[in-house]
Amino acid sequence: MGTQFKLREETFFTETERFHSPLSHATFNFVAIEKASGTYFLLQGRLVFSPNPLEELPQFRHDKILAGRHTLKDLNVAPREFLSTLLHGGVETDAGRVVFASSSTLLSEAVYAPLHPEGLLSRSRVSTFTVPGIVRAEVITQPDTDWRLKSASTPFDNLQELMTEYGVGPLTAEFTQVQLEAHASVAVDLSLRVQGEKADLGFLLAKGLDTNKASLGYRVVSNNAVVTRSVVAGREMKWSENELHLRGLKQISVPSAAVIQCYASYDGIAQNEGWIADPINVQNARRAVYQTFDTKLEVIQDYLTRDQGKGNSRDVEDGVSWLSWMLGFSPAALGYNPRASDAPDLLVCSPNGNVAVVECTTALLPGDKLVQLLSRTVQVKQRLAKSGNSHLTVIPVMVTTRTRDEVKANLEQAERQGVLVVTQEVLLKSLNRTLVVPDAEQMFSEGVAAITAARSKYSQ
Repeated sequence: MGTQFKLREETFFTETERFHSPLSHATFNFVAIEKASGTYFLLQGRLVFSPNPLEELPQFRHDKILAGRHTLKDLNVAPREFLSTLLHGGVETDAGRVVFASSSTLLSEAVYAPLHPEGLLSRSRVSTFTVPGIVRAEVITQPDTDWRLKSASTPFDNLQELMTEYGVGPLTAEFTQVQLEAHASVAVDLSLRVQGEKADLGFLLAKGLDTNKASLGYRVVSNNAVVTRSVVAGREMKWSENELHLRGLKQISVPSAAVIQCYASYDGIAQNEGWIADPINVQNARRAVYQTFDTKLEVIQDYLTRDQGKGNSRDVEDGVSWLSWMLGFSPAALGYNPRASDAPDLLVCSPNGNVAVVECTTALLPGDKLVQLLSRTVQVKQRLAKSGNSHLTVIPVMVTTRTRDEVKANLEQAERQGVLVVTQEVLLKSLNRTLVVPDAEQMFSEGVAAITAARSKYSQ
């Protein structure tokens, strides 16, 4: 292995070990193809470091295709030795040995990302170390593999669906790969609220970590201005314990109807952020007006999490339109009007006139919708250019009520074409952002940055 590979690998583990204790769970998810009797070549794998255990999955085995989820403890390999074991001899499973074939040239192109774009969308730190293997066509042939999966006793429609089920991420374009992924081990306790002129701040910490290294930074926002910036150290919190984590609490005084943005850190590394507010008294006038008719936000939350079904698509469009309005945008709902059948579901404008062309779906990023979205985005850009407004930014946005895990297999196609994919998690977190007076231009800029970051990982 080259010097650059070892340096990036060491950096990943050094940083990860700062905020993951020996009690953390290291789980290897994989899909592999049998190339010799009892020996499987890894197609795609993901080693996940998490403070809580992942859901157990039964081993899948059919016609030389093997998929599984095992803890490193079960595989009898230590985290730091994992890659070396996988590359030299392989990891032994109940079904056989799983080997990761690679070349020295591709190993040198391994990428360490301390803040992966997927984590940023959920306002949480996810660190990754991604290692390319060999050309994928050397391991599988398509569409043959898809059709073999259809005949299994536990059938899957295609390889991407199998990979999604076993948590290895979307199918990469050209090479086999293994990715090491460290999730945040601390988080803001979003179950707490501001009540009157008091606020309970909460911190969730993975078991086995030192409470003295925990800290909760915060800023108190009142009347659209920051009135306080401070940090609560771990030693100042009152700690309790349950089956999953340690919980730290601290009460502070705040102005009435204040909103608090909190930053959970461990050993000096910020890992998660979130908002705490009084759900009855909010600073955002648009949300206050909206809550006159949907007091507990039950209707909009229902619409933003709708599953497939008759009439549900229109409900989703309504929910996204209302959310956009509360966030300071100017939405125009066009899609369900029969006289605007060639229009996108929504056009959403920022205060400065930048435009998001939006399609909404309850499905897994349907290809026809993506094609329509890109075509309509081009049409909007051309019309703006003809009217002397080519300086405005236009972005395509696909909104789905499915979770990111559900659409992972379909993400690559959208991201490669510069489409911002907004999943259920992002919708619900955006609803939390309506607690404060919104900055629509800042949110639009975040969307542009997310598109750039997603495309760059494929260009690399």
